[in-house]
Amino acid sequence: MAEELNVQMQNPAPEVPQKKKSGALKWVLIGGCGCILVIAIFFGLIFGGVFWGFKKVNAMVNPTIKAHAQAIIEGDIDKAYSYCSDEFKAATDRQSYQVFVETYKDILISPDYKFNKFNMQNNMLRLDGSVTTQDGNYYPITYIFIKKGGKWYIYTINIGG
Repeated sequence: MAEELNVQMQNPAPEVPQKKKSGALKWVLIGGCGCILVIAIFFGLIFGGVFWGFKKVNAMVNPTIKAHAQAIIEGDIDKAYSYCSDEFKAATDRQSYQVFVETYKDILISPDYKFNKFNMQNNMLRLDGSVTTQDGNYYPITYIFIKKGGKWYIYTINIGG
């Protein structure tokens, strides 16, 4: 019997590796980081889209705003009036437009305007924002543009409300 014991001792049964317990903390951290990453990507896409939208909108109508302002600076009311839509002209004759320009010239020629909201439907674009004049006064401003023949025209300008 002693021999049998020796044999058993020489060939012990192989040890079964124990399964390591992975901590719950590890999985919570992995899951949490994954959720944060998904949320960051989601908000990045949302805000990136909004930023891209504003950039595209500015590129579309900025030339009209700047050309309109430049015509006013040069004192060429007829040229400034030409950047207005037919609908604008039907509602505002040239004489009334000239009075409007003279009243709000500092606002209309200011290069310091910022739009924080836009809405585009079909061929109409509404921009809401603000303008700061050279003397530091701040005014809310809304432009509505209409696109005709591939070109944007001023449909309405609302200053101060």
